[in-house]
Amino acid sequence: MLADYSELPRRSFHALFFLAFVGWCVVCGTAARGASSTTLDFSEIPFQSVDDLTYAGITFDFKIAGADSTEAFYNSFGPGTLSFVDDPSLTGDAAGVLTLDFAVPTSVVEFGLALSTADALSPGFRVELFSPGLISLGELPVDVFPTVGALGFSENRFEDSGTPIARATIRFDHQPGSFALDNLTFLPVPEPSAFMLGAVALITFVAQWCRANRNR
Repeated sequence: MLADYSELPRRSFHALFFLAFVGWCVVCGTAARGASSTTLDFSEIPFQSVDDLTYAGITFDFKIAGADSTEAFYNSFGPGTLSFVDDPSLTGDAAGVLTLDFAVPTSVVEFGLALSTADALSPGFRVELFSPGLISLGELPVDVFPTVGALGFSENRFEDSGTPIARATIRFDHQPGSFALDNLTFLPVPEPSAFMLGAVALITFVAQWCRANRNR
């Protein structure tokens, strides 16, 4: 049970609680900013289909014409070394749809993507982002451009940050053809439950401290 502080001077308690709460917010904000991102370069585990694969807090799904497909692979090889893609990478049939489900919502989604075409495409691929409640936040078109010195590939880098994302779906606008995705970076958002537990602990601490000082 929380301490009974109903008889404490309200002004003193509120002032102390406010200062403690501000301190708690500063600590939480510092911790969130100091959290490290994760980048997958697709060399981490052996060559295998990514359909229904779960690794590093991400579940991959790959479908062609609405049906599960094994035609997308982790630790595969495609375009070689480009500006944003450097094999090994995640490669697959551009006729498919690649979905990334994050076990913990991420405030950052970044990756490089190349398509097997020497043409500039507008767009080359589209990324649909979903909130933690799996509500679509809209689809973002991304143009691709030929890479100097790379024969037959065009690429670009996708970047999004700020809004917590639980799912990203990637569709390709170059068909028939193939794609290569690399350097997937994400930053898990601290779970609200952790902050709630900290807030409860803070209230309890402040109440106990006030009562102890009142009884001196």
